Amino acid sequence: MVVSPRHRHPRLPVGRKLLLVFTAAALATPLLGASPARAADPAPVTYQGPSFGTAADRPTQDKPQSKLWFNDGSWWALLLNPATNRIDVAELRPDHQWHDTGVVVDDRPTSTGDALWARGFLWVASRVQSGAIRVNRFTYDGAARTYVRSAAFPVTIASGGSESVTIDQDSTGRLWATYTRGSRVWVTHTTTSPTAWAAPFNPPVPDTSISADDLSGVIAFSGRIGVLWSDQASDAFRMAVHRDADPVNQWTVEDALAGNNMADDHLNLKTLAGDDLGRLFAVVKTSQGDSGEPATSPLIVLLVRATNGTWSSSVVATRGDNWTRPQLVIDRTNRRLYVLATTPEGGGVIRYKTAPLDSPSFPAGAGAPFLSWPGARVNNITTAKDPVDATTGLVALASEEFQRRYYHAELALGTPAPTDTTPPSTPSGVRATTVSSSRIDLAWNASSDNVGVTGYSVSRDGVRVATLSATSWSDTGLAAGTTHTYTVDAIDAAGNRSAPSAAVTATTSTTPSSGITRRAASFAANPTATTLTIPTPTGTQPGDVLLATIDVRGRPTMTAPAGWQLLRTDVNGTVMTKATWWRVATASEPATHTFQLSSAQAAAGAIAAYAGVDTANPIAAHAGQVNASSTAITAPSVTTTMAGAYLLGLFGTGADATITAPAGMNALGQAVSNAGTYKVSSNVDDQLLTSATTTGARQATASRAAANIGQLIALRPS
Repeated sequence: MVVSPRHRHPRLPVGRKLLLVFTAAALATPLLGASPARAADPAPVTYQGPSFGTAADRPTQDKPQSKLWFNDGSWWALLLNPATNRIDVAELRPDHQWHDTGVVVDDRPTSTGDALWARGFLWVASRVQSGAIRVNRFTYDGAARTYVRSAAFPVTIASGGSESVTIDQDSTGRLWATYTRGSRVWVTHTTTSPTAWAAPFNPPVPDTSISADDLSGVIAFSGRIGVLWSDQASDAFRMAVHRDADPVNQWTVEDALAGNNMADDHLNLKTLAGDDLGRLFAVVKTSQGDSGEPATSPLIVLLVRATNGTWSSSVVATRGDNWTRPQLVIDRTNRRLYVLATTPEGGGVIRYKTAPLDSPSFPAGAGAPFLSWPGARVNNITTAKDPVDATTGLVALASEEFQRRYYHAELALGTPAPTDTTPPSTPSGVRATTVSSSRIDLAWNASSDNVGVTGYSVSRDGVRVATLSATSWSDTGLAAGTTHTYTVDAIDAAGNRSAPSAAVTATTSTTPSSGITRRAASFAANPTATTLTIPTPTGTQPGDVLLATIDVRGRPTMTAPAGWQLLRTDVNGTVMTKATWWRVATASEPATHTFQLSSAQAAAGAIAAYAGVDTANPIAAHAGQVNASSTAITAPSVTTTMAGAYLLGLFGTGADATITAPAGMNALGQAVSNAGTYKVSSNVDDQLLTSATTTGARQATASRAAANIGQLIALRPS
């Protein structure tokens, strides 16, 4: 394949000669600790690539997939050869031209493939709209700079067509693939050999039924496999999680993002090897704007999963920015996240934004151009699964369906730092002190290093549970009367790790004393309106955790005031919506909090204030359930792992009704909007959980039957 002359200013070569020509200031390449100072990013440069012919029009499409990888000093890609109408392996040469190796990955020109370079093999899972899903395996021949197909490949792992397919490999070497077909999520995996695959199955978790065009993606992280899927039928992104050591039919499910019009069939997953925090990153697109939501509504959202299974989110682009088909890239050298996306919807320019890896906050606005070409409407950006760094640079590939041509862009990420192979000294003087039935405090003496210590990693019972820069840490949320063993190691900027410290052991006390106390709760209701104002509960003090819940008729988007974090949203068809948020009270807490609705609706809600809650990680567990018309309002079970958690039952119904608390729970009160045509009632109850427990479902009772929603929220003691 031969490309046309490059576009824009002269560009440094990538691939094997990358290290010889970068001139940016040297940067360290830490896996942990604070981000180093960043040199100014050079501008990305676009290059016109080869034609892909008329056999396909969007060969780089399929949002969960990755069609590029970096190996042996070069970038490689899956490209459609117009002469043969086959998908081949191509190498990006230092002159910015793609060289077709002639290695066939798939002989179906409309297929889209997901490439995984792992453990010395290139794996490619490929699919077509109505045909078999195949997996191919190749070895790399460095002398010839080509790939060799393994015997007995490709193998067919499923038939009948699919919306997408992605592939990854867990810590045991087992391969996993996921795809969607027939409005369901499907998973399969290797069994006795790389060519033997299990019969595809639906993850054994609730609600794997989805819309026909929803997508799924698979990713390996922290000794687990995760399958994330969009569920436009339920307005949510959900993830099924399987531990590598567990039986293959043992999974748990998590809500990554939920809310009215908060799901669309766009997702891309990434993780960072060596990240002791075990985080998982995803970028998704919502359907904000489909119901007339304002231009400031979140359209592209970054989701981050912490090691304890909790999810946080930050807005990358709003509806007014008009982004679509987002892709996520992790830059390990500079500890940055890059999000690339098409704008506008039908193709035009690939734009991007970047944010710190450890505290992602993206700038407002349309973003900067990443890939563009005069007269071309580029679309469907794709890049690699693995993180990039100063050695690889960032390369992304797109296609133009009208000119039938590839384009790619390159971005330098700095110069690799000189090699540092000296680990820090081992932390000494580690002390473990029992504080309560759920907390053990650790402290240790600082380590030294020839360059500098950037952080410490704490392991509990052989599993890393925290990474921090301080020399002390509190382990909270533990079960009463349990014994735990701790070690600490030190890390420097080059990722060198010290030997673990001498182990220390401590046992939590057996008396489960909840540090949580309820301050008060306040309630409010409105007839048809676009706002709901709720008073701050009486007696609220700085450091208290506030939980707000609102029930509205219909499906409006609800927006909280600044400082509130959305916990979950549950939608019961077109009848009603329930949203719940939390925040930590400040020294200047306002007297009231006003929540905005995107359309005028009947609304009722409450704010409850609690002292003694872990302000850094207040939510121990949460779950929600929508129920058909009934007087029974059921909230699904949650599981806590510590004594002294406080359980809140939040119950709403689409009627003017009196709601009675479930057995064993204390009634805090309720609000009712009964002045207009459509009515809604909101109720809050709570209960102290004296020990770690699985609560079982809780059922409140309404005086009138209506469609309803129940939620259970467990607060974590400090």
